[in-house]
Formats: sequence, structure tokens, C-alpha cells
Amino acid sequence: MSDQTPTPTPPPEPKRPVDVRAGEIRTGAGLEESRYNVEFIEALRKYSTPVLLIVAAIVAGYWGFGRWKAARDTARASAFTELEAQLRTAGQGGQVSPDVLLRIAEDAAGQGAAPLIARLTAADQWVLSASLGLAPGAERDPATNAVKNKDDILTPEQRTQLLTKAKEQYQLVLDQTQGIRRQAIFSLRAIFGLAAVAESNAQWDQAKALYEQSGQLAASTGFPAIEAFAKSRGASVDELKTLPALVPESAVQSFAPPPPVVVPPMPTEPSLATPSIQLNPPTVPSAPIPAPPPAEAPKP
Repeated sequence: MSDQTPTPTPPPEPKRPVDVRAGEIRTGAGLEESRYNVEFIEALRKYSTPVLLIVAAIVAGYWGFGRWKAARDTARASAFTELEAQLRTAGQGGQVSPDVLLRIAEDAAGQGAAPLIARLTAADQWVLSASLGLAPGAERDPATNAVKNKDDILTPEQRTQLLTKAKEQYQLVLDQTQGIRRQAIFSLRAIFGLAAVAESNAQWDQAKALYEQSGQLAASTGFPAIEAFAKSRGASVDELKTLPALVPESAVQSFAPPPPVVVPPMPTEPSLATPSIQLNPPTVPSAPIPAPPPAEAPKP
């Protein structure tokens, strides 16, 4: 036997990460990174202009949207200011032109509730003029309330034309707001306007149907007071058939004041004065007074 001892085995070396070892054994790594940089630069040269144009378009779109929104808000405020002035004039008893109201509605198209209110107010003015038989804006004499210009008195054809124009505006508002719950109040007002036009044209069945429609809409949108009014108004349509037709104010109101009534003064001349009557007592004939008897002589 031999005394030789076994040689100890050295411990294994610790393993390094794979990526680190791969980096150490890769050759030409700098050339590959350089190739990536060149490709990136070429990509920038190729696509930078379209990308910049797209980015610029997006920025311009946001800027344009902001400008459009600011212009819309300004137009809406201006429309409401002008409409408020017209309504204040009407509330103070002044004349409001339906043509001006329609111009406000056209200028403020799509600007909230302003065009709807303007159209409804213009239609209301036409219905009022048709009921009075006078053109919108007819001037009156402040002393006699007479119409100054006879041309402001409406003919039957002109009255029909005003009612037709009012019906068109009511229907337009109803078409724009029907089915939109938050705008139900405008739909209700438009339906009531259409019913008023139907009554003015003696279309009783159509007016009754419109009042029923407004009552149903008011019930479904939470307006109980309007629902009650619509039912009451619809029930009274049959009574309107038997009422005498209203004579337009223009048919009884002259366009010139009547001549004043002159009261002649009381006569003061002596020839026209009431003759005085003098009453004299009757003459009574006097009777003769008898002579007294002679006096007797005294006795001695």
C-alpha cells in the first residue's frame, strides 16, 4: 500500500449572468449600435415631416375648437341680451316686431334656448295681431286710442296670412324640441300656440286634439299644473262653438277720432230770455159809502 493522499479538487468558479457573459463575448457590438443610430436618424429624416404635420394639425384643431367655443359663447350671450331687451319692451307695453325676433332666432341658431323663445314670441305677436285685426306695430292716437293709419287694418286675407306664419313657427319649434325631455316646456308652449291658431280658424276638433296632446305630454314630463289647464281648456272647446264670433277691434275702432260734440251756450240776449210774468191783483169795484144821519139838536 502506498501513503499517497488524494489531491483536493478546486471549487468551481461562480457563474456569471448570461447577459454579462454574452456581452463580453460579442464582437462588433459598437458597430451594431452605430447601425441602430443611423437607422433612427434615417427614420427621423423620412417620417419627421408627416409627424410634425399631424402634430401641428392636432394643435391647430384644439386651438380652433377653443376659438369656436369662445365665439359661440359670445354669440349666445349677445342673442340673449338682445332678446331680453325685446321681451322687456313687450312687458312694458311697447311694440315688438316679429321680424326682429325672427332675425334674432336666425342669428342665434343653435345657441341654446334663445332662438326657440324668439320664434315662440314672434308667433304669439302674429296671433295677437290676427285677433285684434290690426297689423303688428299699428300706431294709435294716445288721446282716443284710435288707429292712426287705416292701412294697419287687416283684411281677411292678411289675417289668414298672419295665422299661417304663426303656425309655421310653432310647428318648427315643436319639431326641434319634441322628444327631448329637458326642452318639454318649449314643446308644450308650441302645442298651445298651434291650438290657439286652430281656434282662431274655427278648427275645433283640431284644437281639442292638440289640447289632449299637450295634457299627455305635461303628464309624462312632470307638469301637473299644465296638465290640468290643458284638460280644462280642451273641455271648453265645445262651448266655444256656440259663442258668437268676436268682432275684430279694427272693425269697430275708427282710424280717425270722431268730431267733437259742440254744445251751444245758453242764450243771454234779452230777446231770447224767458219773459217775466207779472201778476196784478184783480180790481174790485168800490161801493158807495152812505152819509151819516144828521145830528139831533139838544133838548132844553
